[in-house]
Amino acid sequence: MGTYEKLHLANNLDALDLLAKQDFSVINVNNYKFKQICNALSKLYKETQLNILNQEKTYILLARYLTFYNHLLNTQTDKNFVKIRFGSEYEKVLIQYEETKRSLQERYALKFRTVPDKPVQEEKDNVVEVSPRVFQDEFITCQQLFSALERKCNILLVDARPDYDFKESRINHINCINVPDQSITSGLSAHALGKKLATSTQKIWETRDTFDVIVLYDWNTSSDNFALTKLNKLRSALVDWDLNRNYSEPPVILNGGYLEMLQTYPTKCVNPHVYLYQKNTELDELLELDNIKYPTESDNKTHVMGIPEEKKVDELGVNDENEVTKTKESLIKENKEITINRQGIISQLLQEEKEWKKINELCNQENNITNLANLKTKESEISVEINRLRDILDDLNKKKDDVKKKLELDFQCDPQDDLKSEDLKEITKIEEDDSEKLRILGIIDEERSKELKKARALKPKKEERESKGNNNEVRDSERPVINRATKPAVMPFAQRLRIEPLEYMTSGLVGLRNIRNTCYISTVMQCIRNIPALKRLFCRGTYSSYNIRNPAAIIHETAGLIRQLWSKSVKSIDPQEFYNKVGQLEATYKLGNHEDCMEFFLFLLNHLCEDCCYDINLPPIMTPKQKAWYNQFEGKNSVFIDWFYHQIRIKQNCNQCDQKTFKFEIESTFMLSVPEHDFSLDDLMDEYMADYIIPEYCCSKCKRPVNNQKEICYEPKIMVIVLKRYRQAVVNGVLTLKKVESRAHFQVKKFRLGNCLYQLNAIAVHSGDMNYGHYTAVALTSKGWYEFNDETVRPISINDESLKVKACAFFYSMCDD
Repeated sequence: MGTYEKLHLANNLDALDLLAKQDFSVINVNNYKFKQICNALSKLYKETQLNILNQEKTYILLARYLTFYNHLLNTQTDKNFVKIRFGSEYEKVLIQYEETKRSLQERYALKFRTVPDKPVQEEKDNVVEVSPRVFQDEFITCQQLFSALERKCNILLVDARPDYDFKESRINHINCINVPDQSITSGLSAHALGKKLATSTQKIWETRDTFDVIVLYDWNTSSDNFALTKLNKLRSALVDWDLNRNYSEPPVILNGGYLEMLQTYPTKCVNPHVYLYQKNTELDELLELDNIKYPTESDNKTHVMGIPEEKKVDELGVNDENEVTKTKESLIKENKEITINRQGIISQLLQEEKEWKKINELCNQENNITNLANLKTKESEISVEINRLRDILDDLNKKKDDVKKKLELDFQCDPQDDLKSEDLKEITKIEEDDSEKLRILGIIDEERSKELKKARALKPKKEERESKGNNNEVRDSERPVINRATKPAVMPFAQRLRIEPLEYMTSGLVGLRNIRNTCYISTVMQCIRNIPALKRLFCRGTYSSYNIRNPAAIIHETAGLIRQLWSKSVKSIDPQEFYNKVGQLEATYKLGNHEDCMEFFLFLLNHLCEDCCYDINLPPIMTPKQKAWYNQFEGKNSVFIDWFYHQIRIKQNCNQCDQKTFKFEIESTFMLSVPEHDFSLDDLMDEYMADYIIPEYCCSKCKRPVNNQKEICYEPKIMVIVLKRYRQAVVNGVLTLKKVESRAHFQVKKFRLGNCLYQLNAIAVHSGDMNYGHYTAVALTSKGWYEFNDETVRPISINDESLKVKACAFFYSMCDD
């Protein structure tokens, strides 16, 4: 028992159950897409595993998971899919919940038995007298915030978006203030930050510790990226550098930011018709920590208006010699402050110059005209920032020279100077370090000038451009900035991180050792590494040029495993490194249980997308399908999004009044239900794309059911089809799921989707029932079709009858022609 954290939230399980239900009943699952609900449930599960030593918090999270799961199960029409998607997870939570419940019951009983002097009733009274916290967690949902606002809690909302965004749209609340992101810097105290705010905002900011809780948010920060945002700096200013202030509870973060609030509760927002379009240009700021000047306790003192300090010294009768010394001390401190600020500007300037060089190299390599326009815009933005930093550096250099001249004059008055203290030594050391950085800046600046001259020399003259006419005119893309070019951009950090192509490649007939029931991992990896586009991406080393996230989550381990499979002349290899990385990202996969193959595929794809995610420019005018795509990925894109995701437009047409509306579906897989009789993939896809009517959904105008027509408007480069092979059955009076083993007839070549044809590359195969079984992969290699069964690799006929019965997922590639 000593290893657990102390009991502090409640004195019995009933009280904990009430906390578990707090703010949870306001969540309406029907307001969310099924994918959002699944993501929320998965995140909730991860939270239950983060700190199991805090049993009270873990119990609350487990109880919420079970409530959410049961509610989801009761509200979704496809209950079977919910059970398959979350069944194994649900069983683990249920076991953990019961164990935690028993342990807490024992601990609560033991706690009150070991304190005989204090009656139980008195304990209860004391608990009641303690004011409950508004929020229990550091990150809160918009539903929790909405509930707290409805309860009239005394909350200060601190919006850390740019001031122009705040003026355009914000949460409609009397205590909602704007602390613009441009005013937030590392190591800034809350007192110093307040001086940068607007006068009207300062008045509320000065009363910040009178509120029950402070809620911080920006556009879209979540728990996943919080550490890399300015919200983290703002919270640090309040938690670490706000001396002499006592808060009722620590500041909390609105998970998903204002964008989540805007989409969930638009009526609570002023002007909800806005879209997030800015780029994340400041994520690298936390990597430069050496130049941060942290505030001292004196920074938090209230400055009183009155006589300047120099005159107060005179009143105390201090002699002229001490006054000269005071002047020297202040000059040295001023010199030190300027030197430290100058050091920070030099480091920023060096970083921006390197970034400019990287973007310039990308421009020279890019063939896609839309991407090139975006890169040029970025290059222009960086140039503006470089000029701004150079102006600041010039001003600081001038101030530094002035201070040094004054110091030299003062030192002449006192040759036996005793002021060459640690401050002066520190100034000298910083200047020595800066001299090397300035030398590098000079070299980069010289190279930059050469590149500009070269670009101007290559730029065609006006008459040459006019003579070309419109032969190379490119039509506008149907959605924001999606790169279809097969040639990737150069890598972010030039030659330093360049991954060379494999010098030697085998036929790839290599198996993967089963570590702990990892057949589902082996199957996914064997399938995707036999997709030609992914094979080229990883084996040629060009994947590194797409990697944006630093450090990357799993793309390097994925690439390492795939490159081994294509370069080693062995029967099988041990994927231990890849398996360990998977376990770090998701603890469930370390348990050695039988897991769903395609669930793991979606997990892997999600992390690969995040590793290569970059911001895209918002076009001045967007079509509905562009807007849907943009909103789906929150203004981001990656090579894996570009290759795997498809978009379907659903036209909702009322046959009675002829009113038409449109909505869009964007997914990475086609989930197709399997009938109990033999079927073909063509028929399933036709059925999936067929018109349909939902009786419960009626026309907003005439209240009659509407006809829904599907149309594929963006075909994926890599198409993944997942078969939902299950049905409900009653066994011994109990409703269970049974596997459907009807034969699937599929096309190897020229499978059609929309206007595109596809070639089959691999099949994921499952043997067994709904509870237990084994996964294998069947893939097309240079030597024909082969089965990859963990360590064993053998040839197989694509017409094998067992494949038709056991196939659970198909991986297709778009044909080049």
